[in-house]
Amino acid sequence: MISKKPGKVKKLGGAKRRKQQARKSQAIPGMKELIQQNEDQRKDRPYLYERLHYKSPDIDMTLLIDHTNKTMRVIDYRMQQYKRKCQIFDTIARLRGLRKVYTLVEKQDTSSWRTVGFSKEAVVPLYFRTADAYVMSRLYEDGEPVTGGIAKLAHEKRPEFDEDPPSISEPRGIKVTFIDEPEDLQDLIDEAWQDAHYTTFIKDASQPHIGVRASSGRKKLWVTAEINDAFGHAKIDILTLPSTEREHHFTSWMIMELMRELRETYGVVSVFALARVDDTTRSEILHSAGFRVMGQLVRHVLDGKEHPHDVIVWGRKLQDLAPQEEEELPDLADDISAEDSDITE
Repeated sequence: MISKKPGKVKKLGGAKRRKQQARKSQAIPGMKELIQQNEDQRKDRPYLYERLHYKSPDIDMTLLIDHTNKTMRVIDYRMQQYKRKCQIFDTIARLRGLRKVYTLVEKQDTSSWRTVGFSKEAVVPLYFRTADAYVMSRLYEDGEPVTGGIAKLAHEKRPEFDEDPPSISEPRGIKVTFIDEPEDLQDLIDEAWQDAHYTTFIKDASQPHIGVRASSGRKKLWVTAEINDAFGHAKIDILTLPSTEREHHFTSWMIMELMRELRETYGVVSVFALARVDDTTRSEILHSAGFRVMGQLVRHVLDGKEHPHDVIVWGRKLQDLAPQEEEELPDLADDISAEDSDITE
């Protein structure tokens, strides 16, 4: 049905618009095969994450779908063809019921993504080892892209923090244990992921690569990290939320110990973390561990009632991280730019 109003452009009804979109998607080489990927598994059982891969002579990208939060991360291996890529994203968003599509790119690529309706939301310092990553996003409502860009949407007000947090001293009686056995880490995630708002981020990660554990009385505290060896960064997650001042102190120190381990053993040069805007406890811990606010992702996660929430992106470079003992710092990043990145529009 076509509705016609005085002074308005003809607007396609829902059914006709969907048919038109389906015809456009069928015209994209390999699109039918793409949307059929994982279809057998989808019928047999629901699952939290889905990985799709699209490859044609001029497009090559991996698509990571988070069904819990109804988002999709794009890992793009080739530049150009942005309009065709957007047709693919829009089709998948409609078929999978997605709310958001986002990607991380270097600064010189941000303008190309802007031309097809993506907006810059945050910066992850040294994500590509020697270059920052810019988070570019595209929102959807009822299967249709939100017009006007993310900047025009209401953002949740985030808490304010002092510029220079006090240094963290080692808590009395703390004993930290590092865990890197995959089975132990998977058991931990199976138990804690929902309360911790845990979602994987790195392309080939289905769980953290390393965790650090400490005990406060009978309560076990956990902090974990996913590591990207190729680019030298890691994502940190606070899996156990502290409920006392002592546990807060323990968790901050655990993050410091984990960052030292990441730098000295794995060669990680930067770390980042995500925290919901209304989760002030996690944000306070990250701030006390020297992280900086690097941006805010609008409507990025869903709570248990399917309500969307904004997420703060926290980041920290590790070349200035002091060792626990006063030995000379290794020079791990001669080629890293000393210039901090600020978000600018």
